[in-house]
Amino acid sequence: MLMIAMTVLASACGRQQDGQQDNPARSTGYGLSHAGSLDPNLPDGRDLTISAAVSITDGLLKRVEVELGVAARKARACMEGIYGTAWTDLELDRTGQVTRAAVRKEGLLAGTPIGACIEDALKTMQIGVVEGAPIRIGYPVRNTPSAEQIKEAAEIVKGL
Repeated sequence: MLMIAMTVLASACGRQQDGQQDNPARSTGYGLSHAGSLDPNLPDGRDLTISAAVSITDGLLKRVEVELGVAARKARACMEGIYGTAWTDLELDRTGQVTRAAVRKEGLLAGTPIGACIEDALKTMQIGVVEGAPIRIGYPVRNTPSAEQIKEAAEIVKGL
């Protein structure tokens, strides 16, 4: 129980549980790229990266954000009880369908049933026709404890 409480508190304080960096800089080999989000309220939006062979319009970015938000909620459900970040890479074809979703190998969840669940959840994303496809997306799926869980963990630690 103590380990769970410490994990909850560490996650609440923003420390990564899987040793990953907070905002990896990667070169994707695609001509144009975008980092960040149009919507500052989008969870994890500051770490969203998109690379494509053509200009990344605000319309494309907004479609990606909306659909990624839905898919990411499904992916976080795979991580129930596990707090941390699963860094993922996606590739979408010209129809806007995910052709590849992968939890990065350097993460603890890569190659596990939980990682496979996250990948399957992200494959449900569909953004519609994409000019200049394929596009590549890098996105951290983060699962953090609720305020209630943080409060409970703090009480457990305080009682020790």
